[in-house]
Formats: sequence, C-alpha cells, structure tokens
Amino acid sequence: MMKTKLFYLLVFLHEALFGQLVPDDISRMKNKMESMTNYSCDIQYKLYSRTIASSPIEVKSGFLLHNNQNSLFEIGELITINTSKYLIKVDTIQKIISVANANRQQQNDFDLNKYLEGNFDIEFEGAYNTNKVYRYKPQQLSTLQYLNIYIDTATFLLNKIVLFYNLPNVESSNGVSFSSPVIEITYSNYVQNRVTESMVDEENYLHFKEDEITPSGRYSNYQIYKLF
Repeated sequence: MMKTKLFYLLVFLHEALFGQLVPDDISRMKNKMESMTNYSCDIQYKLYSRTIASSPIEVKSGFLLHNNQNSLFEIGELITINTSKYLIKVDTIQKIISVANANRQQQNDFDLNKYLEGNFDIEFEGAYNTNKVYRYKPQQLSTLQYLNIYIDTATFLLNKIVLFYNLPNVESSNGVSFSSPVIEITYSNYVQNRVTESMVDEENYLHFKEDEITPSGRYSNYQIYKLF
C-alpha cells in the first residue's frame, strides 16, 4: 500500500539526506540536525495525485520524537520506533507490530539512503522567503524522478521535502487510484530538550525476554511479525 511505503520513507528521510557530499547549506543543515540530540517536531504529509494538482487527496499529521539513539515517528495510524537494536513498526489499524534488527533498515525499498548515497545530482533551485531549495535527481533510472529539499536559512533546519514519483496504478489509503504522485512533507515547531527516554522506549510497545518478544500495554492484543 502506498500509505505504508510513504510512511517508511518518512522514517528514514532525515537521515538519508545526510549521506553524501553536498552543498554548504545542506552541510550546515546536517551539522545543525546532528547537534540536536534531543528534540521534537511536528510533521505533516500531503499526497497529490499528480504534479500539477492544486489540492491534496490525502493529508496526515504527526510528529517526530528524538532522544539520543532512539527516535519515534507517528503519522496517522502508523508508528515507527528506531533504536540502536531494533526497528519497530506499528500499524494501529491492522493491529500489527513488525520488529527487525536495526541494521535491516537498509532493506526497505523506501529507505532513501540507498537512493541518496552517491546516486544523485544536486542542483540549487532558488531561494523562497527564508528557504533555499535544492533538487536531488537520481543518476539512475528510478520511480523517484527527483525531490526538492527546503532549508530554513534562518535556523538551518529541514523545513520541507517534496518528492516527485513516476509510479503507475497507485492507490491512496482512501481508495483513490492515480499515477505520478507527489508527496509533500513539512517539518515545523522544532523544540529541544523536551523528549524523555520513556517517550521513545521500545518497551512501550514490546517486551523482550531472552528470545521471546511479546506485545505490551495497550498493544497486548497485537500480532507480532519478527523479521530476523
């Protein structure tokens, strides 16, 4: 489903942008983001049916919590927790939790690390208000035509990412079929030093005891899929 793939893309996107030699503005953004070991921000993603569409067919809001090595993304009904050991994905509609070793992140088709590490040409697109925009174009054939990165030059924080795809027969979560979707992801309201360890604790979702993994708390009736 498109919604699941897009969500997994979002989970790794902020890390994937920082994997190669880039212009100074992106390097400054990378350094600023990496220096923030404890922060939260709001996220909104909009799905458009085509490049020229003026209104989105799907809008979801959520947030990111980051504390040292642990991060939690929640967008709509989907939650992903990244820790030093595990990658945990929770679907609150299907009542499913998948858990994998952290080093299996790279196997996800929508993990942009495998797209952005040395496989993109980067162009400066222009300045808009307080944002500078850079375009990443794949050097090889890909379903991702290109993506635009918006950097807030007042703070050098990631402000927005817009992804332009060439995908046939895509279906949104509300049942609308289309091709060549565009996804707009906006980051806002960054706040530092408010995320406690308990807010991004994997034990909120799963109990780990020797080789046994069981759902915990409010997720006790969820089905678990172990991917290792």
